[in-house]
Amino acid sequence: MQPVVMYYNQELFDEVGIEVPETWSDVEEAIEVFNDNDIAPFSLVSGSVW
Repeated sequence: MQPVVMYYNQELFDEVGIEVPETWSDVEEAIEVFNDNDIAPFSLVSGSVW
């Protein structure tokens, strides 16, 4: 399995007052916080084909 690389905007995490997630549970909580603040939690980029 290849490692996953995730880029994030620290300013947005600071804006909503949460830490960068370290577990999947943390990611789920961050999604809720971003959605509550009308911020799209994910953006897909790249030309990778699955």
